[in-house]
Amino acid sequence: MGFDFSFTEDQLALQKMIRKFVDNEIVPVRAHYDETEEFPWELVKKMQDLGLNCLVAPEKYNGVYYDASTIAIIAEELCRGCTGIALSVLANNLASEPVLIAGNEEQQEWWFTRACDEGKIQAFCLTEPGAGSDEEGEGFKIAMKTLDASRPMVGALAVGIAQGAYEYALLPSSLLSSFAKCFAADVCMEVTTDAVQILGGYGYSREYPVEKMMRDAKIMQIFEGTAQVQRMVIANNILRD
Repeated sequence: MGFDFSFTEDQLALQKMIRKFVDNEIVPVRAHYDETEEFPWELVKKMQDLGLNCLVAPEKYNGVYYDASTIAIIAEELCRGCTGIALSVLANNLASEPVLIAGNEEQQEWWFTRACDEGKIQAFCLTEPGAGSDEEGEGFKIAMKTLDASRPMVGALAVGIAQGAYEYALLPSSLLSSFAKCFAADVCMEVTTDAVQILGGYGYSREYPVEKMMRDAKIMQIFEGTAQVQRMVIANNILRD
């Protein structure tokens, strides 16, 4: 019996929505949050509005409760943009697993109501002073069951990071190379033309090198794709998604 790893239409729609959100909201500001070390509250609120604050919350507590493969899709797409920002909400899944595993009805209602309705940020404690990871009572067993449930998502996080790096590495072959050629050739043409203009009649004479530099600059805007073609490549890359 084989396994079917193809996505459903709903999963594909969700993937497209998350990818658009990442490209428009996370990618432009990820460097800012990395450099300033600020907590991305604004993005967290936006992700909460998308229903991503607690992906494992049961529906009876106003959760969506995505299955494992759908959670993997969400995790991969978010980490394609920035893992630090993604974990601002994805860490709530890890924190919620012990409550799903061992919490009674009252505890689950208290926990997931705050996660889904109030947008609380949650945390998971694996070790504690003087005890390490070998907690007393049922704590260790619950922790191990929790990690068994959450580790597949870590695999999805890793795939997302790899996907983001792979896509960025492809840029030099199209978008970045077109940017580089177009910008550099235009600047070269502008500078050499200005140099000829500044020198006046002398600049037009072969006694001075700038007239040849201007002629050389012009070919930079023509061969290996004209400046107009480069702008088409750039526009197509930007508008593709």
